[in-house]
Amino acid sequence: MERAMTTLRAMLLLAGLTLLPGCLQSSLDLSTQASPVTALLPGQYVEVLSDQEYRVTESGGLYSALSSGRNAQPIRIRFYGVAGSPAMIVQSLPSGSGSHQYAFALFSGDTIVLFEQAFGSNASAVPAQFAAAVQIGQSPTGITMRNPAMTRQVLEALARQGNTNRHVIAVYRRTGD
Repeated sequence: MERAMTTLRAMLLLAGLTLLPGCLQSSLDLSTQASPVTALLPGQYVEVLSDQEYRVTESGGLYSALSSGRNAQPIRIRFYGVAGSPAMIVQSLPSGSGSHQYAFALFSGDTIVLFEQAFGSNASAVPAQFAAAVQIGQSPTGITMRNPAMTRQVLEALARQGNTNRHVIAVYRRTGD
Protein backbone atom coordinates (compact mmCIF):
# COMPACT_ATOMS: atom_id res chain seq x y z
CA MET A 1 0.00 0.00 0.00
CA GLU A 2 2.81 2.44 0.88
CA ARG A 3 4.54 1.78 -2.47
CA ALA A 4 1.26 2.43 -4.31
CA MET A 5 0.79 5.73 -2.45
CA THR A 6 4.38 6.77 -3.21
CA THR A 7 3.87 5.97 -6.90
CA LEU A 8 0.57 7.88 -6.95
CA ARG A 9 2.17 10.88 -5.22
CA ALA A 10 5.05 10.85 -7.75
CA MET A 11 2.57 10.74 -10.64
CA LEU A 12 0.57 13.63 -9.16
CA LEU A 13 3.72 15.70 -8.64
CA LEU A 14 4.79 15.07 -12.23
CA ALA A 15 1.31 16.07 -13.37
CA GLY A 16 1.63 19.13 -11.15
CA LEU A 17 4.78 20.18 -12.95
CA THR A 18 3.24 19.47 -16.31
CA LEU A 19 -0.05 21.28 -15.79
CA LEU A 20 0.57 23.35 -12.67
CA PRO A 21 -3.04 22.75 -11.57
CA GLY A 22 -4.74 25.54 -9.69
CA CYS A 23 -2.27 28.10 -10.99
CA LEU A 24 -2.90 31.03 -13.26
CA GLN A 25 -3.87 30.04 -16.81
CA SER A 26 -3.56 32.35 -19.78
CA SER A 27 -3.49 32.14 -23.56
CA LEU A 28 -0.66 34.69 -23.45
CA ASP A 29 2.89 33.45 -23.91
CA LEU A 30 4.82 35.72 -21.53
CA SER A 31 7.92 35.47 -23.75
CA THR A 32 6.14 37.86 -26.17
CA GLN A 33 6.37 40.57 -23.46
CA ALA A 34 9.53 39.72 -21.53
CA SER A 35 12.76 37.79 -21.92
CA PRO A 36 13.09 34.63 -19.86
CA VAL A 37 16.02 34.35 -17.46
CA THR A 38 18.37 31.45 -16.88
CA ALA A 39 17.65 30.98 -13.19
CA LEU A 40 18.26 27.26 -12.91
CA LEU A 41 21.44 25.25 -13.35
CA PRO A 42 20.98 22.32 -15.75
CA GLY A 43 21.59 18.90 -14.25
CA GLN A 44 19.95 16.23 -12.12
CA TYR A 45 17.14 17.18 -9.73
CA VAL A 46 15.06 15.19 -7.29
CA GLU A 47 11.59 16.03 -6.02
CA VAL A 48 12.13 15.96 -2.27
CA LEU A 49 8.88 14.28 -1.19
CA SER A 50 8.72 11.59 -3.87
CA ASP A 51 12.38 10.98 -4.75
CA GLN A 52 11.35 11.28 -8.43
CA GLU A 53 14.40 12.25 -10.47
CA TYR A 54 14.51 14.71 -13.37
CA ARG A 55 17.19 15.56 -15.92
CA VAL A 56 17.03 19.31 -16.66
CA THR A 57 18.54 20.93 -19.76
CA GLU A 58 18.43 24.55 -20.91
CA SER A 59 18.57 26.33 -24.26
CA GLY A 60 17.96 30.06 -24.64
CA GLY A 61 15.99 30.35 -21.39
CA LEU A 62 13.76 27.37 -22.21
CA TYR A 63 14.18 24.49 -19.78
CA SER A 64 13.26 20.90 -20.49
CA ALA A 65 12.84 18.50 -17.57
CA LEU A 66 12.55 14.79 -18.25
CA SER A 67 11.51 12.38 -15.54
CA SER A 68 13.37 9.12 -15.09
CA GLY A 69 10.00 7.30 -15.28
CA ARG A 70 8.87 5.26 -18.25
CA ASN A 71 7.11 6.98 -21.13
CA ALA A 72 7.88 10.35 -19.59
CA GLN A 73 7.16 13.44 -21.65
CA PRO A 74 9.46 16.43 -21.29
CA ILE A 75 8.19 19.33 -19.22
CA ARG A 76 9.02 22.69 -20.81
CA ILE A 77 9.28 25.74 -18.55
CA ARG A 78 10.63 29.30 -18.51
CA PHE A 79 11.46 31.64 -15.62
CA TYR A 80 10.86 35.39 -15.40
CA GLY A 81 12.07 37.84 -12.76
CA VAL A 82 9.72 40.05 -10.76
CA ALA A 83 11.00 43.46 -9.66
CA GLY A 84 10.65 43.89 -5.91
CA SER A 85 10.10 40.18 -5.20
CA PRO A 86 12.43 37.25 -4.53
CA ALA A 87 9.88 34.99 -6.29
CA MET A 88 10.22 34.21 -9.96
CA ILE A 89 7.37 33.51 -12.37
CA VAL A 90 7.41 29.96 -13.77
CA GLN A 91 5.73 29.43 -17.13
CA SER A 92 4.80 25.90 -18.19
CA LEU A 93 4.41 25.68 -21.95
CA PRO A 94 1.46 23.70 -23.28
CA SER A 95 2.19 20.52 -25.21
CA GLY A 96 -0.40 21.53 -27.81
CA SER A 97 -2.76 24.43 -28.22
CA GLY A 98 -3.72 24.65 -24.53
CA SER A 99 -3.22 27.52 -22.12
CA HIS A 100 0.08 28.50 -20.60
CA GLN A 101 0.21 27.68 -16.89
CA TYR A 102 1.92 30.05 -14.47
CA ALA A 103 3.18 29.51 -10.93
CA PHE A 104 6.10 30.83 -8.89
CA ALA A 105 9.49 29.64 -7.66
CA LEU A 106 11.82 30.57 -4.84
CA PHE A 107 15.48 29.54 -5.00
CA SER A 108 17.74 28.82 -2.05
CA GLY A 109 21.08 27.30 -2.98
CA ASP A 110 20.37 24.02 -4.76
CA THR A 111 16.72 23.95 -3.63
CA ILE A 112 13.74 25.22 -5.60
CA VAL A 113 10.29 25.63 -4.07
CA LEU A 114 7.47 25.69 -6.63
CA PHE A 115 4.25 27.30 -5.41
CA GLU A 116 0.96 28.73 -6.52
CA GLN A 117 -0.34 32.05 -5.28
CA ALA A 118 -3.90 33.39 -4.94
CA PHE A 119 -5.37 36.79 -4.18
CA GLY A 120 -7.44 35.33 -1.37
CA SER A 121 -9.99 32.71 -0.46
CA ASN A 122 -12.62 33.82 -3.00
CA ALA A 123 -13.32 36.12 -5.94
CA SER A 124 -14.16 39.07 -3.67
CA ALA A 125 -10.49 39.21 -2.61
CA VAL A 126 -9.32 40.13 -6.14
CA PRO A 127 -8.10 43.76 -6.25
CA ALA A 128 -10.49 46.04 -8.15
CA GLN A 129 -7.98 46.79 -10.92
CA PHE A 130 -7.87 43.06 -11.82
CA ALA A 131 -11.50 42.05 -11.20
CA ALA A 132 -12.54 42.27 -14.87
CA ALA A 133 -9.31 40.65 -16.09
CA VAL A 134 -9.49 37.40 -14.11
CA GLN A 135 -11.91 34.60 -13.40
CA ILE A 136 -11.50 32.66 -10.17
CA GLY A 137 -11.94 28.89 -10.54
CA GLN A 138 -13.41 26.32 -8.20
CA SER A 139 -10.32 26.30 -6.01
CA PRO A 140 -9.29 29.71 -4.68
CA THR A 141 -5.92 29.43 -6.40
CA GLY A 142 -7.40 28.62 -9.82
CA ILE A 143 -7.15 31.84 -11.83
CA THR A 144 -7.95 32.10 -15.55
CA MET A 145 -7.15 35.27 -17.45
CA ARG A 146 -10.20 36.80 -19.16
CA ASN A 147 -7.91 39.57 -20.43
CA PRO A 148 -4.63 37.85 -21.39
CA ALA A 149 -2.94 41.21 -22.03
CA MET A 150 -2.92 41.77 -18.24
CA THR A 151 -1.22 38.44 -17.43
CA ARG A 152 2.13 39.98 -16.47
CA GLN A 153 0.55 42.64 -14.21
CA VAL A 154 -1.57 40.03 -12.39
CA LEU A 155 1.40 37.67 -11.94
CA GLU A 156 3.58 40.46 -10.56
CA ALA A 157 0.84 41.52 -8.11
CA LEU A 158 0.50 37.92 -6.92
CA ALA A 159 4.29 37.52 -6.54
CA ARG A 160 4.56 40.65 -4.38
CA GLN A 161 2.07 39.34 -1.81
CA GLY A 162 4.78 37.40 0.00
CA ASN A 163 3.57 34.39 2.00
CA THR A 164 -0.08 35.44 1.92
CA ASN A 165 -2.31 32.84 0.19
CA ARG A 166 0.65 30.67 -0.90
CA HIS A 167 0.38 26.93 -1.56
CA VAL A 168 3.55 24.87 -2.08
CA ILE A 169 3.28 22.50 -5.06
CA ALA A 170 6.67 20.79 -4.83
CA VAL A 171 10.26 21.13 -3.63
CA TYR A 172 13.19 20.14 -5.84
CA ARG A 173 16.86 19.76 -4.99
CA ARG A 174 19.75 19.72 -7.45
CA THR A 175 21.77 16.53 -7.00
CA GLY A 176 24.44 16.88 -9.66
CA ASP A 177 25.42 17.60 -13.24
